[in-house]
Amino acid sequence: MDNGGEVETPPEREFDQSTAWSRMEEAVAEAIDGVPDFPGFEERRLLELACTHNGAVDEEYTKLELTYVFSAEDSETNLVREEYVELLRSRWVEAGYDVHRDESYGKDPIFHEVEATRPDGINYWLVAANYVSLKVQSGCVKKASSDECPPPLGNVPPDNDLAGRQNCARNYDEPAEETK
Repeated sequence: MDNGGEVETPPEREFDQSTAWSRMEEAVAEAIDGVPDFPGFEERRLLELACTHNGAVDEEYTKLELTYVFSAEDSETNLVREEYVELLRSRWVEAGYDVHRDESYGKDPIFHEVEATRPDGINYWLVAANYVSLKVQSGCVKKASSDECPPPLGNVPPDNDLAGRQNCARNYDEPAEETK
């Protein structure tokens, strides 16, 4: 169909908004699986952002950005700030992901940004700046209703699970049940 030169909608994905959050959590689990001496994360956030085409918001699409942040103390360690950056960069290259950003700048400390996209369109963005964070982005996906509320990974304390507090029905102000 000739659309008069206008940009097409985003490429179809294997998933839509109804399963994007779970898929992004699986991507985080993949990234942290087997990293040495993993200290856990301090915070989890989830943003929903508009998708635009030809300068206008496309109401049929949305994109999600899931962010896990290490604590200030862990972000200062060589393990998290340097070794994890090296390890994840190597994993993503070996997996054949499209590493489209790999930058280091500044000094004392050196800041790093590594970005890689998987074949399913999920994008990793590892940032080692004042804090070290791992962002996972869905790209533009079809809007769909979702009751998803995956639990946080990496021992994020309930008070720091902003994604859960803002998007989930469970009551974070009541003590959680002990699990055995």
